[in-house]
Amino acid sequence: MRLIRLAGWLVLLAGSMALDSADSVQARQKSLKDRLVGAWDTPSTVITRADGTKFEPFGAHPVGMIIFAADGHFAMVVTKSDLPKLASNNRMIRTADESNALAEGVRALYGTYSVDEAKKTLNYHVVGSSFPNENGKDETRTITMLTANEVRWTNAGGAAGGLQVLATWRRVK
Repeated sequence: MRLIRLAGWLVLLAGSMALDSADSVQARQKSLKDRLVGAWDTPSTVITRADGTKFEPFGAHPVGMIIFAADGHFAMVVTKSDLPKLASNNRMIRTADESNALAEGVRALYGTYSVDEAKKTLNYHVVGSSFPNENGKDETRTITMLTANEVRWTNAGGAAGGLQVLATWRRVK
């Protein structure tokens, strides 16, 4: 009887391994773009300066989301988790300090994107941004890791001032 149960478990285990293997092969066969499509949150951004020092522009616990649509559009919003409430309770009426905190603590942009499978780069065209200098610009990110649950990229070639950005996102479940 034990031998029959053991054989049954081995058959189930082998079947499960075959399914897992088939899922892994299917995931590997999907393009980078197909694997990127969807919503990602829990952002982390670490910037390394030319001298090697690091900082997190949105703090240790930023909040935000980036969404990649299958048709090639994207939208991203990232904010510091400790943005101050406006004393006036009206977004149109704020002090200079409140305006500065919002300008430094919020990044929002949207536009179109493409993926270069061979180079493993994410290329996006910014249509609109909370940083107007980005409007109409093309930006490239090198994808350094992409799993079912996490994606990481760096700014290809570095940013102005020798800054190196590493962004990490987790898939929304």
